[in-house]
Amino acid sequence: MSKIVQAISAVWAHNVDGPMEFWVHKPTGRCGIHIRTLALMCGVGKNTIINALKQGGDLDKNYQTDLYNLLKDKAIFLTDLDKNSPIKNGKPVKIIRAEVCVILIRYYAKKGRPAAMQYALKFMEFGLEQYIYVKVGIIHPQESIAIQEIDYLIATETVQVNAVKTGEVVFLTHPKTGDSGIALEGLACLCGGASVQRIQKLAESFDPAPYLLDTEKQIVIKANVCEQVLQHVATTKPRRKKAEEWLQILNPMVAAIQQRTQYHLKPQAESNPMSAKVAQLEEEVTYLKARLAALDHDHDLWMQWHRLLGQILLLLLYHLPERPWDVQTEVNVSKHLQLLDLLVIRRRQSNPDILLPDGLDLSAPYTLLTYKSPHESLTNWTIEELIAYYVNYRKQLRYEHPDKKLLPATDFKLYAISTHFPHKLAESLGENWHSTEVPGVYWLLYGILKIQVIVTREIRLAPHNMLWNLFSNQVANIRYALQHYATQQTDMRQMVQELLKFYAQEGLTGLTF
Repeated sequence: MSKIVQAISAVWAHNVDGPMEFWVHKPTGRCGIHIRTLALMCGVGKNTIINALKQGGDLDKNYQTDLYNLLKDKAIFLTDLDKNSPIKNGKPVKIIRAEVCVILIRYYAKKGRPAAMQYALKFMEFGLEQYIYVKVGIIHPQESIAIQEIDYLIATETVQVNAVKTGEVVFLTHPKTGDSGIALEGLACLCGGASVQRIQKLAESFDPAPYLLDTEKQIVIKANVCEQVLQHVATTKPRRKKAEEWLQILNPMVAAIQQRTQYHLKPQAESNPMSAKVAQLEEEVTYLKARLAALDHDHDLWMQWHRLLGQILLLLLYHLPERPWDVQTEVNVSKHLQLLDLLVIRRRQSNPDILLPDGLDLSAPYTLLTYKSPHESLTNWTIEELIAYYVNYRKQLRYEHPDKKLLPATDFKLYAISTHFPHKLAESLGENWHSTEVPGVYWLLYGILKIQVIVTREIRLAPHNMLWNLFSNQVANIRYALQHYATQQTDMRQMVQELLKFYAQEGLTGLTF
């Protein structure tokens, strides 16, 4: 192995875990995974990933534009500062950068790939970079040091100062404010071994108050001042090559130091762009959990119908602008296993122009739904079960409330969805059963509770009634829904195709989407 190859190899940390392969560039912390590993995580073949990176191949035309926009101007492959790829067995290997991996994993998760959904969920909650650091064995537990009664987050790193000398650099971050800096002696090391006195004078020339900390034991230069010092040393004679390298490595300065010290800023205001990003990721986590929950259960035939209704409603609401609602399926509402079919939680006020299926009002913070498939009947017992779910869930929320308060009944709406009209139930309720002006939409009084009833086979044919028409068990209604509901969302198309397979097993054939 040549000295050049040895030098390149020395800066990389690498580990193989079964079929998975992970890489980290030690000086910068940049990381990535092998293309074969990425394919496994996305649940697709290696060639599909290659084609995705080329913006074409065997992908549907509908997704080429999406991928182009997602990957536009992104650096795809992991390299060192001199643009060298990692070396394995004496040869360079192409490793996909972590940020590109995240984009592709999330992309295939939204296309309904179970492996991608599982890894997307894992990385959203843990972080892909942290995951790779663990895999290659270079992650360190978060450390802190008490200075002036504040436990500053610290990270210590041994660096090459010059050809013969190494030095220790201490990075610090305030745990509350996120203010960051580098210890004076360490900053001198990053400047290629410049004298501490020179670096201190430079810092004071750029800022009259350049110190994050100034104590007998520790002098720490503010991050923005460190950047100015490195810039000066890198560009002013006698120029220091090391300063130039570290200026690139620690770019952007504050974020780089915060990452090293494992500081994670929590958004303080809803208007904060980071807050919006966190909220978006939380919504994706909820979506992926609900999708995976459906895949993980081995349902009997009746429960498969319940699962499909829940999944299609989930996707219908998830793809609306601003995502006003979360949908949870098979929610346990008791200490003992009692599964509510569907729970819709309002995240925010919805656009009043959104046209929901007839009879479905999701304006309450919590909407509980029970469903009866073509093989089941809506009965008094079903209604009593729904009320029990409502009572148990309301009590659960009380225990979670900071003041242990019972939420008002107006925060909840109850729905019973049935394929067939419940003749016996309506007859038993007498005057407590009520029709409405909307076909297929009824309501009943059970004690003091008002419960909305939807009979799917009676709902009128209309594009916004796609959900009810699909679950009507009527060929004409289903065909209308398939013809008038236009969607390019792969996950929705997959679930509708699965529903059509169930209908085919029931003898309703000739339905295509």
